[in-house]
Amino acid sequence: MDCREIQAMIIPYINSALDDEQLKIFLKHIKTCKECKEELEIYYMVDVGLKQLDGAFENYNLTQALETEILMSEQRIKNQYSILIAKYVVSTLVAISVILMVFLQFRIWS
Repeated sequence: MDCREIQAMIIPYINSALDDEQLKIFLKHIKTCKECKEELEIYYMVDVGLKQLDGAFENYNLTQALETEILMSEQRIKNQYSILIAKYVVSTLVAISVILMVFLQFRIWS
């Protein structure tokens, strides 16, 4: 994806509206493209800053909040990948167990 497509994903990212595949692509690009990361920081600071105007937050570090949000998003992707691997492992073990049971049953009948 090019920078224009990634920049179009900034607002959906801030609003947690990206699916897992889009999020993976977005985070990968943000890590490598300084311009898009700066654009994300600007949008994030404006969006979160405006939302906090009504609150009583003092000395709130928006840059750190964004970094934390990015880390949480990366962890979400890793967790989804781990769950997918676990599903494949369990499915494989179940298939092997069924094949083994059928083989042993044929042995008993013979």
